[in-house]
Amino acid sequence: MRTNRIKSVMIALSAIFAFAIGPATALAGEVKKSDSTIKIFVEYRLAKEGILKNDNISVGVAGGKIILDGTVPTLHNRMQAAKEARDVAEHY
Repeated sequence: MRTNRIKSVMIALSAIFAFAIGPATALAGEVKKSDSTIKIFVEYRLAKEGILKNDNISVGVAGGKIILDGTVPTLHNRMQAAKEARDVAEHY
């Protein structure tokens, strides 16, 4: 089984996350979540979906921007990890 390296596309993903996800911002009256809180939400979503196994993906958050780094067995897992991170950025 071919392993997809997320590291090899980190620059592209960072650009996509910066443009598509952007920093997590609060709407009027909402409390902006800290980077550590966003990280916990992303890690929870990845674990819930079974993507975060044996710590194969590390999650980083800087200034509200989510950065994923690691290895997953399939392209589907890679896309699912990005989707989960995007969902957190959009809803939390």
